[in-house]
Amino acid sequence: MKHFFPLLLLLSLAGCAKDDPALPNDAPDRTVVCRTGDGTRSAPEPGTLALGKQLENPFSLENMQEAIMSIKTRSLPLPLLNRMTGEMMNEFIKLDRLPFLSPTHLYVRFDPKNTEELDLLQADTTLVLYAFPLDYEILGEGEMPRQEVTYDPETLEATATAPVESLYASVPVTQALPEGIAHTILEYLFIPDDMDEDIAEEIGIAPLSPDFSELLIDQSMYLTKNISLEDLQLETRGSSGWNPQGVIRAYDDHVGDYVAVPHAKVRTRRWFTTKYTYTDKNGYFRIGKTYKRPANYSIAWESHDWDVRDGSFFQAYYNGPKRKGEWNLDINNGKSLRYATITRALYHHFYGPNNPFERVGNQHKTKIAYLHKSGGSNRGWFSYLHISNITPDIAIYKGSKYEPISKTQNVLQTTYHELGHCAMFHNCGGDDIHDSDNYTKYKKVILESWATMIGWYMTTAEYEYLQHPRFEKVGWDYDYNRPVAGLSRIVRNIIYFDVPDTDNLQDVSQWEYQNNTHYQKYSPIFIDLVDNSNQKEYYRLFEPYNSDIYPDDKICIKAYSALVDVLYQSTNLTELKANLLANCDRLGTTREAIEDYFAFYNI
Repeated sequence: MKHFFPLLLLLSLAGCAKDDPALPNDAPDRTVVCRTGDGTRSAPEPGTLALGKQLENPFSLENMQEAIMSIKTRSLPLPLLNRMTGEMMNEFIKLDRLPFLSPTHLYVRFDPKNTEELDLLQADTTLVLYAFPLDYEILGEGEMPRQEVTYDPETLEATATAPVESLYASVPVTQALPEGIAHTILEYLFIPDDMDEDIAEEIGIAPLSPDFSELLIDQSMYLTKNISLEDLQLETRGSSGWNPQGVIRAYDDHVGDYVAVPHAKVRTRRWFTTKYTYTDKNGYFRIGKTYKRPANYSIAWESHDWDVRDGSFFQAYYNGPKRKGEWNLDINNGKSLRYATITRALYHHFYGPNNPFERVGNQHKTKIAYLHKSGGSNRGWFSYLHISNITPDIAIYKGSKYEPISKTQNVLQTTYHELGHCAMFHNCGGDDIHDSDNYTKYKKVILESWATMIGWYMTTAEYEYLQHPRFEKVGWDYDYNRPVAGLSRIVRNIIYFDVPDTDNLQDVSQWEYQNNTHYQKYSPIFIDLVDNSNQKEYYRLFEPYNSDIYPDDKICIKAYSALVDVLYQSTNLTELKANLLANCDRLGTTREAIEDYFAFYNI
């Protein structure tokens, strides 16, 4: 049973696109051959995929009915039918006595006409959606080319030719289809190994045993020429099956190696049936579903709490190989490297043990757009105006005019920074734009300096966890009044300092401290409150000619919940100083240290 698929989709899948230069990859060879729309082969382009030929669907109601009839007439080769045991024969007799075979699932193409409908469809957690048809050969591995889409904020209409993006899913007959979104039922399916009790009751048969289900599938696969008899015999003879497993890693240019990507949603698909799990903190995954033949691997960059997007609207995916056995993926460039890096930050923000601050408390998934272009002077943004809208809550850019392709630690730091904004907004009581008053009462210097500290703290903590500290440390021996080479094990009066640079944002020369009526909004004030390195003392000891432009930072707050309380009481710097002084005992610091620090800023 053949169907016409939109020309727009086929054209969007046909091409291959270059990205920034690949980094070293120790993973197995992944040479990709893409196919263009006229059926010819293009030059290999790693990291992209395309549609191949349409396959005859073994799970269509018609082909499954033929498979049942072939068992009845014993018209297939004897080795297949030799697998029929007494119990399997009883199951077949019950199935054969049905007046007609009813579908268990619907193969559906959704055609959202605008970005609002696309957002509603992607927010439906009951649907497992794919951006390509499920009965086509998929060539290549990596990211799918997507069309550029902008939208009118008044009408929510997309500028792209409708549909915005066709999405494909296998939907159980017991599940209602989303209302108001155009769809086409491409095929009625009978999937014998994906029937739960509700589906079985709906179609009037008992759930089929795994052995009989596999026999039916094998019969239909053979009839539809999706597998040869020789291959079928090899795969079923003495095979106990296999479970999908592997490790997902991404390259980190600070570490200089691949690191684990935790909480990546890894999926395995056999035609219309998908099983998934999440990688653990070490990037390892294992799916309990047992397969006998190859399955299609993929990653959906989403979870219950977030949704990483390719641009502003499209769900981000990594489409992996069709294979039998484990899948070990090392991601080293392109959009997928950014998706993986953003996912690292999302995991540590939402679930990680090293986040002592408040986490995002959205009632909806946090939507993070990755925009594969320069952000100008910015590397990302958060806007409360987008909360509960179809547009993303947070955006991360490929780079800025200062750094065309962001380094890994800067992608992490930007993501943590914007999540800091998002968490503060929600913890101020905001769920949508109408709840913004409690957030917007804070001056920009409070909002941005707090988010700057979150980005600095979380990125620093992650690299400490990976045992690759972000910053060089130097020590000063106060007993002998001299620097210390390396980390000394001798217990004496030695203090270690983080060497300041642009990444730890200790340089306050950008702060317009001589005019205290106009503060630089991206200040290091909150970093100074929690770090354990006094930059004025560092420069006095190691670079005396620079020490005058730094405040005397003798504050090191570790009582983070108390600091959060102070934050929410302080809408400006004057209030911040007053609240720090009022809570210095809870914060574990002294009034003198606070007074000395803020004296630098004339506050």
